Amino acid sequence: LADFTSPEVINLARIKQLIIGVGHGVKTGMQRIYIDNVRIYVSRCVPEYGPAGDVTGDCFTDMRDLKKLSLHWGTTTWSVEVEDPCSPPVLNYPFDGSAADVSGNHYDGHVVDNAPPAYGFDRFNVFGKALLFDGFSTYVEVPVALFAGISEQITVSLWHYGDVETWDGKPVVDTHRHLFFAENPADHPEDLNDTWTWRNLNLYFMPANNNVYATIGNDAQGHLDWVMKTPNLEDVEGKWNHWAITKDCNAGELKVYLNGALWNWNTDPATIPIENIAVLRLGAETATNWDPIGDKHVPRGLLTGRIDDFRIYDYALSQAEICNLAGMTVGSTYIQPLPLLLYPDTNTNIYEDDRIDFKDFTAMATTWLQEQLWP
Repeated sequence: LADFTSPEVINLARIKQLIIGVGHGVKTGMQRIYIDNVRIYVSRCVPEYGPAGDVTGDCFTDMRDLKKLSLHWGTTTWSVEVEDPCSPPVLNYPFDGSAADVSGNHYDGHVVDNAPPAYGFDRFNVFGKALLFDGFSTYVEVPVALFAGISEQITVSLWHYGDVETWDGKPVVDTHRHLFFAENPADHPEDLNDTWTWRNLNLYFMPANNNVYATIGNDAQGHLDWVMKTPNLEDVEGKWNHWAITKDCNAGELKVYLNGALWNWNTDPATIPIENIAVLRLGAETATNWDPIGDKHVPRGLLTGRIDDFRIYDYALSQAEICNLAGMTVGSTYIQPLPLLLYPDTNTNIYEDDRIDFKDFTAMATTWLQEQLWP
């Protein structure tokens, strides 16, 4: 087959006829086979078979690849020694059959549902230890008095099981929506349903494009500190995941962690304080849609799935502390995955040593201005 990539050996332009057959020409009995959908392709770009220096996926190594490499320059993995959080949460809902707050601060939640709230299997497969959200009526009202001592720093942590929904045989994230949502309706009385501009504390799975949005901070003029990223559906569907978002206004940092790994973060300074929150809900936002079947307004963005161990801290936890909340043993070592630190679908780790440096530049230079098509 290698001969077909060499014009010196085979001149494809001289082929006049294509014969498809089976066997060596010796008849040993009549057998009938059916062949369908025969295709012939010209050489084309298949990124996984492109030149080593191609990180943009166009099968050609040029300045665009070098630009991507420069954006990741110096990026490397790191190790984290897992630690216990140094301070307790100000709110903790283990959802062990109720929405009681076990932090000792008495911020008990109120579960709103058309039927008695249902509690299902948690991440340890223990029944009755995680709250079920049906996507139709279930959400939790959380007392906002807990924000009295929160302004410059915050951490929100939870376990989430995303129910799998399929469309045309493919999984979609349409069932997830708002894990939690906070805002102040008094900021936009002229349009109470314009909650997207006014969200103040939010982790949201966007159904239309499968993006995950995280927001912490709104200055009451509609200016937000937020980040967005598109996950792999297999990472968030049909399994338990630990999510944590942190904000440190003094450092200007907003970070999103997935199962202990730094998964997304802000590039511009995030300095808007956490304040002016009048409503906090788990599993829904404050805006409503009209339900013609129930003949009433129902909250928008209702969640489907399960939530367990919802916590809020009044400071920005370190990755070492978040790893512990994600189930890792104190004293163990966690290695931050490099691919999560790079732009999606951009593997600038050409040398494959978990560091973007001159070794990757040298590997890129070996295929500089080369095009490599397949086959």
